[in-house]
Amino acid sequence: MTKVLIPVKEVGRAKARLAPVLTTAQRRALATAMLEDVLDVARATPGHAGIVLVTSDPEATAIGRRLGAEVIAEEGQRSESASVDYAAALLEQQGVGAILVIPGDAPLVSVGELSALLGAAGPPPCIVLAPSRDGLGSNGILKAPPLVIPSRFGNDSRRLHLAEAAARGVPATVLDLPGLALDIDGPEDLAQLLARGCTGRTAEALASLELPERAGGKRPLTTEHTERRKERVLAGGEGGSFGCLQE
Repeated sequence: MTKVLIPVKEVGRAKARLAPVLTTAQRRALATAMLEDVLDVARATPGHAGIVLVTSDPEATAIGRRLGAEVIAEEGQRSESASVDYAAALLEQQGVGAILVIPGDAPLVSVGELSALLGAAGPPPCIVLAPSRDGLGSNGILKAPPLVIPSRFGNDSRRLHLAEAAARGVPATVLDLPGLALDIDGPEDLAQLLARGCTGRTAEALASLELPERAGGKRPLTTEHTERRKERVLAGGEGGSFGCLQE
């Protein structure tokens, strides 16, 4: 049994690196929209036993529960690694055999990409890792069992996670997944998102913003386009994500 695990910081204080181009309210709206889109994709993905948020944030808790996720509450987030390993320990005690950890700020992730991660897992022990856009981070990691290696999120986490697996003799698979690889942290990530195009709630949030040129502002996406694309993706009619505009 595998569960999808999403660690979430405080939504109201999210995305501080976007402060040069977005106001606090805009950052909050964008963070909320991205989390909702990621939850929608995870819900639409077959082959797992449910979605779990680990967070100390009441707003993220409310969003998760509204969209069908279980919530593991923590008093405060010391680090992403600490949150993931705290939740992993609880889930392993409950009999969960594997966890797939993904970020809540990767709005281009697709059902196909999550299915690929789930499908690439071999018999335990094993890990499957999807790197970040720069190749240095870990934007998705499946761990079977959940505590098979300690989490090492942060700078150079791809190398650190693979080193932890190698030191324990745990087989590791690496998948390059372009949608999941783009998590939105700074202005350069936002520019990439706008250049590639997105749909879902994230597109609606972006369309409502007065984006400065330095943020890579592009033409707004219409709500009609967003909803048509989202319906096709969730129905399985397209292999892409909510995000990549290929039309």
